[in-house]
Amino acid sequence: LKSTFSMFSGHTDTVKLRFESSLANSVIDRFGRDTTFLSDDDDEHFIIWASVQTEQPQAFFAWLFMFGEQAEILEPHELRESYLKMLQTVANKYV
Repeated sequence: LKSTFSMFSGHTDTVKLRFESSLANSVIDRFGRDTTFLSDDDDEHFIIWASVQTEQPQAFFAWLFMFGEQAEILEPHELRESYLKMLQTVANKYV
């Protein structure tokens, strides 16, 4: 259930995410206490691998967006590109 961001389930992928250290509690709340935190290049960030429902990723994207620049999709590349495309589409509404 931790991989599901809305009432819809579907295909899940293993996603590599990078967060600012201040978000550790939010990540634990979302993915659980058994989430493995990996070191990043600095002490201000951490990386996790998480199972995420990606068939309809809008709810996941919404959750991620609330962290702004403090969170980043690293892999898979296709999901990262899909998030970027959605962000660009929304931004174009305000240009």
